[in-house]
Amino acid sequence: MIAFLASVIVDVGLIVLAFVYLNRRPRDQKLTWGEAYGGATYVWAILLLTYAIVPHQFITMCDKDFGWRSDTFGIPTGPLWHIKFWPISGKHDLFANGVTFFGRGRLLVNEQTVRDILVSNIYVIGLVAHGKLWVKAQTRGQKSAEVVPVSPYGRPLVRKV
Repeated sequence: MIAFLASVIVDVGLIVLAFVYLNRRPRDQKLTWGEAYGGATYVWAILLLTYAIVPHQFITMCDKDFGWRSDTFGIPTGPLWHIKFWPISGKHDLFANGVTFFGRGRLLVNEQTVRDILVSNIYVIGLVAHGKLWVKAQTRGQKSAEVVPVSPYGRPLVRKV
């Protein structure tokens, strides 16, 4: 668990530092080859952490620390097992007997499936952060265009209405 938390903290810290640097760097400043090399290495480290190390550490934490296996059905609840209004079995799993569909069958979900869904969410969060960082880098220093009021016909208004 420590390795997962440490990798998440380092990854988030690197992403925050990238946002801070992009806010400080002027758009018209020329990039030297050394800055480009350092920036590429920095981005590579963020991508490595986001798409390789953090998901791997999460999978390892679920397998080793939490003991989520493929032969145990249900959604693991962890410390929330004592809440009485959830359909939790004695093994602290939500829907351990499956989700029924009005008597027409049931859907069994094992703990490794839940782990894989959560890892997919880690990838989605990383992809969104990657996209936001890319947009921030491309649009830094740009000023928004002034909005000119137009008539219903699409021409600019000459006088105020």
